[in-house]
Amino acid sequence: WLDVRGNHDNFNLPSLKSDSNLFASHSVQGRYHQRSYLHSLRLPGISVAFIAIDATLLPGPKRPFNFVGVLPPSEFSLLQGLAQEARDTHDHTFWFGHYPTSCIIGPTHGVDGVRAVMHGGVAYVCGHLHSLGGLVPAMHTRQHNGLLELELEDWKDGRMFRVMALDHGLFSFVDVRYNTWPVMLITNPKHALYHQPTRENPELTQRSSHIRVLVWSLANVTRVVVKINDEDTWRETQHIKGPLYVAPWTPSVYSAGLHTIQVLAVDDDGRERIVRQPFSLDGSSPSFRLLPRVFLMSNISAVFQFLFGCSVFVCTFVLCVFRYLHYTLSRSRRSNICRGGVFRFPFIRAFVRKLWVLSSVDRIFWPLIIYMLYLPIGPWLIGELLDNRYGVIFSWGTFVYGSFLPGSLTFAYGFALYVVFFFPFILALAHCVDCRMHSIFIEPCTGVLHHACKNLPLMLPLMMQVFQSYLMYLAYGWLCVLFAPIRSWAVVFGVVMWIQAEMLPAGELHSAAELWYGEQRIAVAPSNRRAQYQDNGGLNAWLRTSGAVDGASSNGGVASKSNNRAAVSNTEAAERASTSDNCCNDAKKVYENLMRSEEGSISEEFSSDVVGRQQSASSHGSPL
Repeated sequence: WLDVRGNHDNFNLPSLKSDSNLFASHSVQGRYHQRSYLHSLRLPGISVAFIAIDATLLPGPKRPFNFVGVLPPSEFSLLQGLAQEARDTHDHTFWFGHYPTSCIIGPTHGVDGVRAVMHGGVAYVCGHLHSLGGLVPAMHTRQHNGLLELELEDWKDGRMFRVMALDHGLFSFVDVRYNTWPVMLITNPKHALYHQPTRENPELTQRSSHIRVLVWSLANVTRVVVKINDEDTWRETQHIKGPLYVAPWTPSVYSAGLHTIQVLAVDDDGRERIVRQPFSLDGSSPSFRLLPRVFLMSNISAVFQFLFGCSVFVCTFVLCVFRYLHYTLSRSRRSNICRGGVFRFPFIRAFVRKLWVLSSVDRIFWPLIIYMLYLPIGPWLIGELLDNRYGVIFSWGTFVYGSFLPGSLTFAYGFALYVVFFFPFILALAHCVDCRMHSIFIEPCTGVLHHACKNLPLMLPLMMQVFQSYLMYLAYGWLCVLFAPIRSWAVVFGVVMWIQAEMLPAGELHSAAELWYGEQRIAVAPSNRRAQYQDNGGLNAWLRTSGAVDGASSNGGVASKSNNRAAVSNTEAAERASTSDNCCNDAKKVYENLMRSEEGSISEEFSSDVVGRQQSASSHGSPL
């Protein structure tokens, strides 16, 4: 057996000499090789080198930050020496390891440096990603240097194993699920998808005389037949030795394009199975699927870092843009903004207004920006990353047990934090601030349903953060709960921002309200003042408010300057005669009509009536 460590053998491992290094005591090769090694297989006429790559982290922290492999300079130099030895003394070289090359950080040129070391090899077989839970079956690809990289579904749950063969230097393989019989591997002609033009000679197949198939079963194999394309009859094969079955063929007939070969095998117990695969003799080949190529040919660490950077940029940039627009338009004394174009749609206008208003409030905007910019720079948590050994995790790396582990999964973790927490939290907080502005300047928002719709979106991301903080506690102990800006501190921060949004004073929102509602509308806001003017004392206060008559005349008809002066003088007269029944009755009519108006205005006809009463009262020297 040739085995090599993976990340599951490396959790909570301070050093290779630790008693918790179970791979050293329970594996086959672990007692002979601490890390990477070369195994040589020599048979008559052929020699094959198998090079194991151990890219596990050292030290190995507890989960979850133990996902991506790292090759330190010493290990990378060892692999370079093993690769040179294999090229000098062996016909073929196979590489195997736990991590795919996309998940290995090399000391130079990242993953490209790792792939360059494997140049000239036949294939690199690995696990780790497996099939991503069944989402990406057959995760295979061919790297730019011609190396085949072949992930295999896991044995624990998927029960998948692989059979590989070299036939005159041509590499073939088949992935088989456990308890699938008979097992068949067609070695000549080989599968067209896995051609390797840089290292294989196509003439070996073009000049071959026989189709060759390897067949295994639990019972004696009684029949193996082959068929190419849509031939009417099956060709019988001849059993040569062991699992090898052959059938004569004429390759020149299939010299152009893609073709399909089928093999049918039957054993003594009645098990029967057919396999099909494409082949070509002119180099024609189908294409590898997109997802396997993305996961195996990319640089996972760079992708995580890019996504994390984009999430930070989007969150902060959007708020800063709205902040700048608010500052610019506030200075220009604009009002009732965003009325045309796409803003005619209520949903779009409301969405923009909420983020705009949030960005205009200093006590919310600046803490959000500072906190979101802190996470890419400052420490995320301090905790027991190894048993009885503490470390510090940043987005860009981890310091633990005197070592530095470069960041990789941390970037994915940060990206998830922004997507799952910050995005929804900012939207929910913006909705809460917008409701607060509406309550102050337009109409108080009451009712259980309203408060539920306002507060529930804020509660959900905070509750998720509480749950994640609990998981952090299980992994790294109490210390990481107390010193975890990425988790527990985010909960405290969110609650503080929530309270601030609920208690914002009118002064913090006045500039935004003027832009979105207009000065005249927020100056009157009758429905918000209805409770203030329920008695005659409040009525007198209303009469002293010049904005009441001004608001009425602005929407129902513009009064002249002389009428405004008359309104002021008659208001003073009303104060002197507040006990008069005539004053109360007439003033109540004005007040009731103003309260019934939608925007705090009255009709032109009613406004004229008020001005007429004022002029008449002024000429006779009597109270309104």
